[in-house]
Amino acid sequence: MTPDFFDNRSRILKDDMAQRLRSGDRISIAAAYFSIYGFQELRRELEACGELRFIYTEPTFLSAQAHPISPEEFLFAPIVVRKIKGGSVIYDRPNPDVDAGEQIPYWYAFLEPPQWFGCAPDDFRRVNNALFPEGAGELEVFEWTTDWSNYFDAGREWWGTACWSVYDRRLDRFAVLFASATD
Repeated sequence: MTPDFFDNRSRILKDDMAQRLRSGDRISIAAAYFSIYGFQELRRELEACGELRFIYTEPTFLSAQAHPISPEEFLFAPIVVRKIKGGSVIYDRPNPDVDAGEQIPYWYAFLEPPQWFGCAPDDFRRVNNALFPEGAGELEVFEWTTDWSNYFDAGREWWGTACWSVYDRRLDRFAVLFASATD
């Protein structure tokens, strides 16, 4: 299939895809925006694809920076050293200094959200065993900057922000995890 251009006025992408796509096709789409409404309109066609690559061309997405982190560090579960009256917990790792620009680690995002919900390190391990059942060995983990979306603005005020992408080579599964909140 040769590349085509659609303005969604004189040529409608949905109409073209409905005519051309066949079950199992591999397609790539490059566009600045794609909404949940666009997905809903093309749901049947997209779900029948064997492979779909969506490439965002908007410069907002191009400003994100990533650096690899070790899967073991990403999946690290701290040990509770002490519980303090009122629900606070002291771990064997220091809490991140968000005011100094430190990005919150995954364990902190899970165990210390702004609105406490009482999860313990064992809960964190159980969730990770469900998400990454093969363990850390085949994971590729990247920690991303969070200045590329206003989704993270509230978290920058106080609690912190984070974005990780995790690819499990063994299961051929990709997960993206976000964290951002304020009081």
